[in-house]
Amino acid sequence: NRKLDTLQFADPIDKRLLGSLKRFGHIVHHEAPRVKLEVTRDDVPAMLTAILDAYDIDDLIVEEPPLEEVIADVFTRVSETSATQSELGLSRSNDTQVGEAE
Repeated sequence: NRKLDTLQFADPIDKRLLGSLKRFGHIVHHEAPRVKLEVTRDDVPAMLTAILDAYDIDDLIVEEPPLEEVIADVFTRVSETSATQSELGLSRSNDTQVGEAE
């Protein structure tokens, strides 16, 4: 559901520039002249349009997050869902099994 966007700026990066980029997504890493942003997939086109209109960009890379991160996110969501179900008193053992009489 997200993309990693690496922007290489033509001009020096200062705190003001970094602050203005936070509205587009999470700053994952920055090392002048590059900034890597994590952005929701649906927001990428609008983000790129706004950034390309506002700043001089020498290079741009849009990529999928590493597979390891995607897998970790899936397991985190499954764990969070299980924890929530436990808190609510819901569990697979309380569910009626397929073919079982109620």
